Amino acid sequence: MGKHLIGNKTAGVDYSKINSMWDVLVTDASEVEDMQRFTQEEKDFFVDFIAGTLDGLTNINTESRREGNGFMRMCDAREVLGNLDMLYGKHLEDDGDWNAEQVNAKWTFTLEDARQALLSYDTEYRDCISEQFEDACFEKWRNNLVNKDVTEQVEHWLSLSLRICEA
Repeated sequence: MGKHLIGNKTAGVDYSKINSMWDVLVTDASEVEDMQRFTQEEKDFFVDFIAGTLDGLTNINTESRREGNGFMRMCDAREVLGNLDMLYGKHLEDDGDWNAEQVNAKWTFTLEDARQALLSYDTEYRDCISEQFEDACFEKWRNNLVNKDVTEQVEHWLSLSLRICEA
């Protein structure tokens, strides 16, 4: 089922018997080959997650306002928005040829920046968003396996949350 690059967390695992992300999610830094690893693909995934989180909070706020309950998650949404803006501000892009798809663009934010965007909240929301991110990493890993998109990256989805949280 592919080369296992993160210690032995998934070595010999019968994937059909996985009932929970906790069966395979990496929670011990000693099991991670490179705690500094943070690829552009992982950064894309992280930005997508934060943007999706903001979208969800916005939907909660507009729905709760329509129901007469005020803006139930406005504080959380504004904090996530600030963190998304911080991430968006950290990128490089050259003036390549768009028509030929030859533009070099990359994120320049670090694991530490991602940690801030994931864990800088003052309320219980910090636990909620970090659990949601762990679940998103697990789902990304599982979907890659189900779709047989088993590349070197697949196993690294299992340690991404840990690498960000421990930065």
